[in-house]
Amino acid sequence: MAWPVRSPLMRAKESRSQAVHELRGFMRMQPVREKSQNPAGSRQSTAVFWINPLKPLTSGGSNICRALYSCLTTDAVMRPIGPHTSQVLNVARAVAAGLVVLFHAAIYTRGNIPVKPADNLLYILTECGTQAVFWFFVISGYLVGGSVISEIVRTGNFNFRRYFVNRMTRLYVVLLPALALGAILDRTRISAWGINSHAGYETVSSLSGVTLLQNVFFLQTLTGPTFGSNYALWSLASEFWYYTIFPLMLSPIMIKRATYIRFMLFMIGILLILFITKHNVSMSWLFTLWFLGAAIRCVGATGRKFEILAWVVAILGMLAFPYLHSRVGPLATILVGVTFAGTILSTHGQPGKGSKRCIRIANAFSGLSFSLYLIHLPILHFVTTLIARNADPFLNITPHSIVSPAVIVGLVCVSYTAAFLFARITEDHTDAVRRSLWRIPSASLN
Repeated sequence: MAWPVRSPLMRAKESRSQAVHELRGFMRMQPVREKSQNPAGSRQSTAVFWINPLKPLTSGGSNICRALYSCLTTDAVMRPIGPHTSQVLNVARAVAAGLVVLFHAAIYTRGNIPVKPADNLLYILTECGTQAVFWFFVISGYLVGGSVISEIVRTGNFNFRRYFVNRMTRLYVVLLPALALGAILDRTRISAWGINSHAGYETVSSLSGVTLLQNVFFLQTLTGPTFGSNYALWSLASEFWYYTIFPLMLSPIMIKRATYIRFMLFMIGILLILFITKHNVSMSWLFTLWFLGAAIRCVGATGRKFEILAWVVAILGMLAFPYLHSRVGPLATILVGVTFAGTILSTHGQPGKGSKRCIRIANAFSGLSFSLYLIHLPILHFVTTLIARNADPFLNITPHSIVSPAVIVGLVCVSYTAAFLFARITEDHTDAVRRSLWRIPSASLN
């Protein structure tokens, strides 16, 4: 079958129904009929062809890939992210980073003291750190994965060089200084009081040069531990491999690339998934949350206003996670991801809301969230060890004491202050580093 060369927008308008028709024909293994007009326009001819399920990537028979490409060509993918959705994502990112820090600050404040059900209700927000990371995965999938889908459907191709330059500068501008700061704080703390497993499960091997290199190349939790006491780096490795695998898995619909190249890229993606699954099945499993975020980027406005309800459901899903996870396991994780994805979806097509001052505050806290996430644990370990005057960073302050919330708030404030200063010299200069090192125009940066 001959496929006409058309722009993505024309394909969205003219070929969507035909694409769905072909896809259904493939699924049923039935012939698909196509009507065509001869040059003279005198009569129509009907051509009958079969979609070969065994050769979806061959040069003349990549009908399924083209059909999927056409199905993805929606107005939601073509349009940039709306202002209200961007505002919600910034608020969610800022809140998620704060919840992670609050979660860890509460752990080191309470230490080994058993927590009663009444204490859980009192400190309910301090139990949301894990769920906040799940929110991060959905947000990342929506922004990064959505940009991948958008470029492919707009151009029929994908610029891997520009993509990885953008991703790597985003990661390394903050990661490398964070690793250096963590090494300094850990070495100083250990030289004074020694190693303790409560400090991020640190061991002698976790502080070695080999472990440092593994973390630089995002191999932590795959071939080695996280570096030093900074066990929050586990999720950064997941993010990197999701960044890498996602465009490779979409290579079959890069219709402007040669068939053998698409096949090779796709197989590389499969091999990476197998490698990750072999060494850390949880990393592969959590890819579903990241993929969920990318998937809702393709969904347009629903035309219904249910944002408030969506937020209520997402918050309830987050708060219920500690109780549901022990009973339904991974389904609780999916619940957190799906309810938050519904919140993002509810913002599609909605006009911008909120005062300019609130927007600026949300943008400011969102702008330092990556720095806060990467440096807060070594700082917490250093400060709590300094307070306790021994190697164990657990302060073991009873939750019923007025001192406990005061210490938690104090640790959170210290973490934010350090992150603010750290972001000023690292994260805020990401775009400048991209332009100076790789000479990429500012307009092309994500």
